[in-house]
Amino acid sequence: MPAPRGDTAVLWALLGQPPASGFEICSTVGSATGRRCTPRQLMPSLIRLRDAGLVEVDRTGDPHRYALTERGTQAAYDTGPGKPEPAVLVMADLVGFTRFTEQHGDGAAHEQASRLTARARAAAAAHRGTVVKSLGDGVLLRLPPHTDPVPVLQALAADLARGEPTWQLHGAAHLGAPLRHGGDVFGRDVNLVSRLCGLAGPGEALVTGGDESMSVPGVDDAVRVRRVTL
Repeated sequence: MPAPRGDTAVLWALLGQPPASGFEICSTVGSATGRRCTPRQLMPSLIRLRDAGLVEVDRTGDPHRYALTERGTQAAYDTGPGKPEPAVLVMADLVGFTRFTEQHGDGAAHEQASRLTARARAAAAAHRGTVVKSLGDGVLLRLPPHTDPVPVLQALAADLARGEPTWQLHGAAHLGAPLRHGGDVFGRDVNLVSRLCGLAGPGEALVTGGDESMSVPGVDDAVRVRRVTL
């Protein structure tokens, strides 16, 4: 596929996937409220807002139109510690990323990290979730509290296994109530899912709430998990 150019490249960067041709933008973001703008006019602020979790892209039903909807703006200006909000936290890491970087260099590694983030964003969006942050060789997702995280992790793993090069994932998921501040999340629930991800084997995810009791470094009590094949 040829490299995207102009407005198509800008919208592709925002969506994380190729847009339909002949598109237009309807925006309710910032000074663009109520006006139709080209994506070039809205960049780079939209990218920053999207990465901060303040803007989502909604399909309008017409494949040539996208609505950019502002959300959660108040949290961006909240100077307090944030408030706990129930959510399913999902963390996924690429297996063998350090070795890949040593063999192929930083540029190739960055391409693969960007690929992971784009695929994770698509997998999360399919379940009304978001990518909270990219961690280089990993991603942290926030999903609605009723969401089963296993299909999300398995879809992401299957997507990355089809690419070139192919990748294995290891991951973890936990239903908790992390502190949400702006576009980020904090607290013991985030720490727990990160620790569990590090304990999962290649092609495996550890999901809390199972029958197996596991000792997790830095966590006082044993954690009950189930092992899921990705």
